[in-house]
Amino acid sequence: MGPPPDNCRQRYHWSLFAPVGEALFHIGDTLAVPPHPCLAGATPDPRANADAWLREAGFNSPEQAREALSLPSGRQLIIGWDGLGPSQYPALLTDPSVPLQPTALEAVRAAVVLSLCSVWLYHSDGPLLWTVHRLRRRIRLADLGPSQVRGNPAA
Repeated sequence: MGPPPDNCRQRYHWSLFAPVGEALFHIGDTLAVPPHPCLAGATPDPRANADAWLREAGFNSPEQAREALSLPSGRQLIIGWDGLGPSQYPALLTDPSVPLQPTALEAVRAAVVLSLCSVWLYHSDGPLLWTVHRLRRRIRLADLGPSQVRGNPAA
């Protein structure tokens, strides 16, 4: 079967709207690894920054932290805030869901969750990649609501 002939048309309708009274996305955690106080004044390497938080929290490795901390389960979409650089980090702190002075455990939790994120998706069972790119990100997790996205062919 090849492409449809020129005189044939097909239309598809995809709905991204949730049923009335239901939210399509449930916005969850806001995550970013804040600068560690011992590295103040410099723009640290994101891995060195996350490692400093890891040591302060008493963990030997990111895998040990992954096993010990309570992390979001399943898969969640990522709403990226990657445009924020280190100089704009205080703008992120105006969000009430981000603690102004995070504890070491909160910072390590953020680093572990960021390490489990791909470009658009967080997966709790995915590989933990402790990389500069992943640890530098500032994101929000969005859990899909109970409604499903459906594709309805329209004639």
